[in-house]
Amino acid sequence: MFYHFKGTITGEDYQRILGQMTKRMMLVFSGIMLIFLVINLFMSKGQWLWPVVSALLVLVLGNLFLHWQLKSRFLKNFKPQELDMYVTEEQIKAQMNVRNVEIFSDRVHFFQGRNQVMIFKKDMLQDLTQWDSFVNMAKNLPLQTKK
Repeated sequence: MFYHFKGTITGEDYQRILGQMTKRMMLVFSGIMLIFLVINLFMSKGQWLWPVVSALLVLVLGNLFLHWQLKSRFLKNFKPQELDMYVTEEQIKAQMNVRNVEIFSDRVHFFQGRNQVMIFKKDMLQDLTQWDSFVNMAKNLPLQTKK
């Protein structure tokens, strides 16, 4: 089945993906800082104020830096992309090395690697009655494993 997508992919579309990635990275960073805080508290022998203050300072500044760095670097050079293509399941299997698929109510993200993603939005689909079929195709798509 052919799915015709036509529209513009904007910086906000990628910003949603970056927002999710930033949250994951901040959780990992926060977890590591929490482990260091606990170790530091045990080693400080009753002096808890300095380890807690320093850990909170590093945690807040680190999370702000991660958030700023990911978004500002990418969005500074981003130009909106016009998309006008016909997509089939066979084409996706043959041309894209899909490693992960994220499905939302209004969009589908096909991740090809670490820094490659293809965004298909519901409002870009020319025949909206095909959306459920496209989502089912994306759910059943075999994913590639890392080599």
